[in-house]
Amino acid sequence: MPNENLNLVPAIRAIEEQISELNSEYVKKITPYKESLAKLKEINTACETCCGIGKVFRRSCAEDEGDYYTCPDCKGSGKCADHV
Repeated sequence: MPNENLNLVPAIRAIEEQISELNSEYVKKITPYKESLAKLKEINTACETCCGIGKVFRRSCAEDEGDYYTCPDCKGSGKCADHV
């Protein structure tokens, strides 16, 4: 009986290498954006939930007209929790 192993190791290694290369490219491209975002969040003083206005819009269903309510995160101050 002949050896009937299905040897896909070369294909597996080639795909793993491609994934590794793509991951390296991704990390190089995304790093500056992540750093910029971290700096912006560090100096931001506005609440991210309400965008600094102190109120959020809510509606109970699609047919409801909705209303503005005090932001639960900043308690209406408009400032992020770190700057309240």
